[in-house]
Amino acid sequence: MNRTGNPLGLGLVIVGAVAMALSAFLPLDQPTGPFGRVQDNTLIQHGGWLLVAVAVAIAASGYSVNQGKTPWPLPTVLCAVAGLGIIYVATSKDMHTLYPVGANGTIDTSLPGTVASPGIAVYVAGAGVALALIGSLMLRDADGSSAVEFDDDGWPRSKKCPDCAETVLSDAKVCKHCGYRFGDTTSVACFKCGHRQRVPMSAETFTCEECNTRLKRKASTDAE
Repeated sequence: MNRTGNPLGLGLVIVGAVAMALSAFLPLDQPTGPFGRVQDNTLIQHGGWLLVAVAVAIAASGYSVNQGKTPWPLPTVLCAVAGLGIIYVATSKDMHTLYPVGANGTIDTSLPGTVASPGIAVYVAGAGVALALIGSLMLRDADGSSAVEFDDDGWPRSKKCPDCAETVLSDAKVCKHCGYRFGDTTSVACFKCGHRQRVPMSAETFTCEECNTRLKRKASTDAE
C-alpha cells in the first residue's frame, strides 16, 4: 500500500504525547499560604506513570495510523482516556489537599489541610492531550482502511469511475455501478503526491485519487 500520510497531524500527536509525558515530572500542586514547599509534589509520585504509558501509546498508535497500519480511532480513544484522567486529577480535592509535615518528616493528617490550586503539571498535560487529539483527528485520512492498493508492477488495483465516482477494478471496461464505459486510458502521476493512476486519453483535466489535487494534461502533467 502507498500512503503519503499526514506529517502535520503526526507532529501534533508526537508533540502532545511528549508534553503529556513531561508533565508527569512537573509540580502537581501550586505552593500556597504556609506551604511554601510541597513534599512529593510531582505527578509521577501520584500515579503519573500511567499518564506516561498512555502518552507513549498515543505516539506509537499515531505513527502506526500515519503509516496506514492501524485504524485511526485508536489514538483518539487514548487521548479521550488521558483527558478523563487529567480532569480527575485537576478536580480531585484529595490530590490537592496539603497537610503540614511533622518533625519526623511524615505528613500529619490530624491537622487541618489546605486545598491548593493545581500546579503546572495539570495545565501542561491538558495542553498535550489537546494537541494530540487534534493531531489524531487529522490522521483520519491516513487510515490504512482507505489506502489504495497496488499490484506487483506498481499499478493501482482500483480506479474511480469519472461518472459516478464509485471504485471499480483498474482493469474494468464498464462501471458495474452506473454502466459507464471506460475508453482508452493512459498512466499519469500527480506532481504533488506522486500517486499514479489511469485516466481516459481524452481527459484534459482530472483529479488525483490520492490527494484530490486538480490536474490538467500538458506536455507533462502540471497543476492548474
